[in-house]
Amino acid sequence: MPQGFKRGQVVKAIWRAFTLRDEPVPAAFNAKIKKLAELGVPLTDAERVGGPGADNSYTPYQAFELGAALKLIDAGFKQGEVAFVVKHIRPNLRRAYSDILDSPPAIRQLVAAEHRPKSPPRLVVAHGTTELADPERRYLADTSYWLTFRSLEFPQSLNAHLKKRTLHLVPQFHRGLEALVKELQERATMPTDDHRFVLELSNLAVMITDALPEIQPTQRGRQ
Repeated sequence: MPQGFKRGQVVKAIWRAFTLRDEPVPAAFNAKIKKLAELGVPLTDAERVGGPGADNSYTPYQAFELGAALKLIDAGFKQGEVAFVVKHIRPNLRRAYSDILDSPPAIRQLVAAEHRPKSPPRLVVAHGTTELADPERRYLADTSYWLTFRSLEFPQSLNAHLKKRTLHLVPQFHRGLEALVKELQERATMPTDDHRFVLELSNLAVMITDALPEIQPTQRGRQ
């Protein structure tokens, strides 16, 4: 059964992953987390506990999901939109988290391909082309994991039959830079479908997951 963590541990772990600093969490950051909780991220109504003095318990995945949601808010998306997106992609996001931990990055370090056989080889972009890394680095693994999606404010630009305010997401997950590059290259051939939001997930997942057990829970009321 996954290890459970209190809200305070989760919030501090996410803030540490965002800032790489161990410091008090700003009130505004906490307020965004509280609003996401009201919108069902990362806990569903069934997962929330009831009764005074009871603490909600969060799995490492749920801490990661909340971190990804906050990254989207930081990028300028509205909280209601973020909650809708995250709940829409939750099964895929959960699988991505599992894949990342199965072949994780080593933060700020290069990883040999032999140590990450489930990750593709490292790719470089040079002189307008993408190719395998130079001989000195071709044995390195690419542990990056990317999320891309498009949301439409004017869906009729893609399909005349879509109603105004219909949200068209087209979420995709990409393991490694080569897979991401292929997705972005395709946008060049689609003049009416020419943009994607891009978020790298693997470093976030590992930093939050590693930080959680290092943070002592605080003794306070309901979390």
